[in-house]
Amino acid sequence: MFADILSGTESTPLYKKLVFEKQVADQASAWVEEQELSGLLFIQVVVKSGIDAAVAEKEMDSVVTKLLQNGPAADETERAKNRYLANFSRGIERTGGMGGRSDVLAESMTYGGSPDAYLNKLQIIAEAKVSDIKATAQKWLMKPYYTLQIDPYPEMDTANTNIDRSILPSLSAQPDAKFPAIQKATLKNGLKVILLERDAMTEGRKDVSEKLGKKDRWPSDYGKRDHQPDAEKRSAGRRPSKKVANIDEQGDRANVRQNTPPKGPSNKR
Repeated sequence: MFADILSGTESTPLYKKLVFEKQVADQASAWVEEQELSGLLFIQVVVKSGIDAAVAEKEMDSVVTKLLQNGPAADETERAKNRYLANFSRGIERTGGMGGRSDVLAESMTYGGSPDAYLNKLQIIAEAKVSDIKATAQKWLMKPYYTLQIDPYPEMDTANTNIDRSILPSLSAQPDAKFPAIQKATLKNGLKVILLERDAMTEGRKDVSEKLGKKDRWPSDYGKRDHQPDAEKRSAGRRPSKKVANIDEQGDRANVRQNTPPKGPSNKR
């Protein structure tokens, strides 16, 4: 309630004074991040270009201090109540999402112990008095606070240089690339095997290609079929690569993807 009274609309004290009257900011807003055991009140001011941030912070502090000391007016409190109830009503028109029915029910069950606990909160909002808001704000917001200032990047420009960019820079000596040795073998069924071993890795990958006829392939893949099983076995205990490669052979066979050619003109690729 305090945050909404402070900056719920453009006619509320914070926005009105900083943006319209003093013209030291482009935007000003306040909101509460509710938590189960505590919460955070955020006040954000976007300082107008050319204005010292300290000036805007001073004006912000004066608005907050005045509201803390005097409390909100009765009409400000009623408007804040109406805004809250209107936003809540619009939110529960949705089934899901932030503020939707599922969100309200889940939050009520988690923090209130029953799915209709939100009714208690609505009743507290509806019955809130000016004195209640003032007392609660003074209890929690009169303590020291943290200020974070985020400055925009300065304007960038190209620097003067004597580098001739029409000439490619010289390359330093490149290290020799070391690839694993290629081992080749042929199985009894005629399938050719190429094996590359990397001792630093604890996983294995297997790719199998078979020569097939034209009728079983996509037009772009005539002449071969790719078996792409989920064969990346991550070893839980750093087992040797030979043992890793033999894990779950039946699972590999079950996961072989079969490509079927499309049928009908609507499936052209």
